[in-house]
Amino acid sequence: MSSGPFTYSLSAAAAFVMRSLMEHPQLQTADEIAAAPHAQGEIDADGARAALDELQQRGLAAEDADHRWHLTESGRAAPQRT
Repeated sequence: MSSGPFTYSLSAAAAFVMRSLMEHPQLQTADEIAAAPHAQGEIDADGARAALDELQQRGLAAEDADHRWHLTESGRAAPQRT
């Protein structure tokens, strides 16, 4: 995934969670992401938590005071690799 001069090399789990936050913004916790129909067999809640932490470390996602996750402006602007 790249955005301008920056290149983000994400784990498969982080890429999946980032795509989930983009396509299903109502799913805002690791448990919700892992339990969603589109995630069945793709990721569990622990994997989603680790992926959210990875995205946060890269400035692509943030957790609010209610422990809900969302993409940051940088995360929304980062194009998906195909």
